[in-house]
Amino acid sequence: MSLAGTGRTLTAVVLALVLLAFTLCWLARAFDATSATPAGGPGPVADARADAWSPACHAAMALGMAAMLVPLL
Repeated sequence: MSLAGTGRTLTAVVLALVLLAFTLCWLARAFDATSATPAGGPGPVADARADAWSPACHAAMALGMAAMLVPLL
């Protein structure tokens, strides 16, 4: 049993988990932004959906970065 080379693997695992946590946070913000204005409520629904694009894009980028760390494992 050897601990040689575990630093890179541990770093990749920690970074992947952090990026997955960021993904969940950004997705929650995107879903909250889309559900903030009910369909029959006041205010344009298009603005609520436009506000959800930014967090959804950030979630997609964080998920992509987490997936790119998987080959390092």
